[in-house]
Amino acid sequence: MKLRCLLIILLLPIKAFNQTDCDSSSFKQLLDFSEYKTISDTDFNNCCIITEYLLRNKCTKFIKEIKGTSYCIATLTSTFGKICINANSLNSVKEYFKYYKLKNGTYDEELEFTLERVFVKRPADFMNEFAKNDSVTRKRMIIGLAWGFVNNRRNAFHYLGDNPTKAMIVKNIPKKTVLDTSNYKSLYFSLNPQIIELYPMHKNDLDEVLKTIYTFLWVDSVLKEKN
Repeated sequence: MKLRCLLIILLLPIKAFNQTDCDSSSFKQLLDFSEYKTISDTDFNNCCIITEYLLRNKCTKFIKEIKGTSYCIATLTSTFGKICINANSLNSVKEYFKYYKLKNGTYDEELEFTLERVFVKRPADFMNEFAKNDSVTRKRMIIGLAWGFVNNRRNAFHYLGDNPTKAMIVKNIPKKTVLDTSNYKSLYFSLNPQIIELYPMHKNDLDEVLKTIYTFLWVDSVLKEKN
């Protein structure tokens, strides 16, 4: 989901946010950084400090008043995730892993959505960091990667990078084909050429991701048939 200044992600009353000690000026700094197409190492480190501060103070949503009513304009996970992707470095992968593990266990689907995008952006660095974790964490991330893929690629059309005119073409899949059990592998390996290159080295883990994706899609198809 793309963040823009006037985009309202969630339309929820302020009472539901439960944020009593939230520094909106710090959150606004993060939102500004999230719109940068490239982010320097210095700026990224500053973003990490701000994110840690906001997370420590349970400030996970940016609240803005519009015509007398308060709304959630952006979340900390989606904002920091976009910053990590735009920073596009080994350090940004490491920092998202750190954030993911700190936030895991909370109800926040955007953790998985962004996890998958970080993997697609820098698959080699992602898998190297992934391998350093214990089996429980890796299993959790495998499920997260699969769930992120199914949701991010639901309509089976996408582009990589910030310029859609430089999009990677998904070969042999019509642009608006709905993702299902017959085409998910082709789409998966088309997201970044490095994924194919990495497959032999990380076959077991990537096969687990693919099996989990298949399971999610199969269950979805069964539920649709019943309805």
